[in-house]
Amino acid sequence: MNEKQIEQEIQAKGLNAPRLTPDLIESVIASEQYWQPEGTTLTVCALALANGTQVVGESACVSPNNFDAEIGRKIARDNAKQKVWALEGYLLKQTLHKNSNDVLPNGLDRYQVGDRVVAIYGAINKSAQGVVEIIRSTQSVGVRLDDGSLWHEHSAHWAKA
Repeated sequence: MNEKQIEQEIQAKGLNAPRLTPDLIESVIASEQYWQPEGTTLTVCALALANGTQVVGESACVSPNNFDAEIGRKIARDNAKQKVWALEGYLLKQTLHKNSNDVLPNGLDRYQVGDRVVAIYGAINKSAQGVVEIIRSTQSVGVRLDDGSLWHEHSAHWAKA
């Protein structure tokens, strides 16, 4: 099975938790360069990633009679790309780990709570001043303003309580 077939099977089974995709891996590759030292069957592929990281893959053929430069490039690129999968996998896992520490007991994300508060208060007054209290429940987030009014968010809609 190739990457695209595996991706199709994952989608067909509805497996939609955070994960890497072939398209994501391709999107972080900014450029590629190849070298094939003269008189060898060695092919080297250097991938430069969008953030400046570089990875290298290689291929070599035992018999010079079987050497094909195009096939060597494909194999070297695939080997380099496997390293990108590993790096991006680590990055995703680390991000998920970090974010799991930012979730409040009721399942709300700390940063989303702050964004919601600023968004609603900005919509009311175009200023984030005057927030006296942030009230969280398992169902929603509420904001008490210094004028005594209470606003709450439920199912992504804000309303005055």
